[in-house]
Amino acid sequence: MRELILDWSMLCTDLIQEIAVFLLAGDVVDYIGLRSVCKAWRSATADPRNPTFHVPPPRSWIMLCSDGEAGDSRHFLHLSTGKSLRLRLPELDPHKIIGCADGLLVLQDRATTAVRLLNPFTESLTHLPPLAMLVEDELDHVQVTSAAVTFSSFSGLSTVMLSFYHLQRLAFANVGDSEWVITDRLQNFHFTSTSCYQGRFYATDYNGSIAVCDIGPPPTVTPIVIQSFDLHVMNSYLVESAGDLLLVRRYYSSAISGGFVDTSKFEVFKVDLSGWLPRLVPMKSLGDRALFLAQNRTLSVSEKDFPGIRGNSIYFGVCSLQDSAGVFHLEDGSFESLSYHQGLIHGGKAGKELLCRPFSLFDHLLCYCEHKDWSKGVMYSGFC
Repeated sequence: MRELILDWSMLCTDLIQEIAVFLLAGDVVDYIGLRSVCKAWRSATADPRNPTFHVPPPRSWIMLCSDGEAGDSRHFLHLSTGKSLRLRLPELDPHKIIGCADGLLVLQDRATTAVRLLNPFTESLTHLPPLAMLVEDELDHVQVTSAAVTFSSFSGLSTVMLSFYHLQRLAFANVGDSEWVITDRLQNFHFTSTSCYQGRFYATDYNGSIAVCDIGPPPTVTPIVIQSFDLHVMNSYLVESAGDLLLVRRYYSSAISGGFVDTSKFEVFKVDLSGWLPRLVPMKSLGDRALFLAQNRTLSVSEKDFPGIRGNSIYFGVCSLQDSAGVFHLEDGSFESLSYHQGLIHGGKAGKELLCRPFSLFDHLLCYCEHKDWSKGVMYSGFC
């Protein structure tokens, strides 16, 4: 009996295109993988680098810290599958990274302050207005603390939101715009965490109040959840987890002369947006999910996809020089110290001490959530 040999390059064009549409709806990286199989499949599908082809952005990808030894290559990790890719990104050389969202990199030209949005998987580099037009003489003193990106499948436009340390304002721009639009200051609302959820931008302040942000025109920031002031709340975070938007409040352990020390507990709430008025629903368990929280970004992963990560737990970085990194277990309210991260307390230059190799997965995930060191390719203990 003769062995049947299948020639997959002869697959009918209609079927290839139907598969391509399915993959593109999930992740553009899988779509690119389909096109790389053979010349026939590549010819049957649209080139994602074509500017007339509305390619959705990557989903659930993060770029890992390079630790300063990768040249122009970077590792990317998919948070839903654990898949990793190593990509060459020569575009990084003249730029500094000022933001990252779902694998997209927001870059600023070191010489001109021009801002660009890089899709590292398609090598597409699109233009945003220069930051100098936004903050003028304050540029040297302004630090972007977080970035978020939405994508319209109808128009093919990506909208970028930036938040700035100490400015208490948000800035918006569509790819191709000539200038940024900036929100007015919201009284008594200091942005600490931002998130793009179901196509809308959200932000929270230290105390856990939540605002929805619209590009307009005019751009607006509208409080939708107001929290009463609590002196013992250290910080609050927004994080998308398993399809839900969560608010996490972090509490100080006690008050002492000159400030507070260490973390006493975390509270987790689901932000229920289904009704006429948003409400916070307390959560006693995260199931198999683990949250990673630090100063600038947040993540949620499943212990099923990442062995070694413990579900129903919160991995957290430092909030102050008097604080330390660790793991909080929701099941019993206990803490687990990341003991070798204590260089922050016991010494080291400027309160920091280099980590020793090899780096663990939660080292990388926590480092990603702390933009300042991550963007420089530096792994530090405490992630402050």
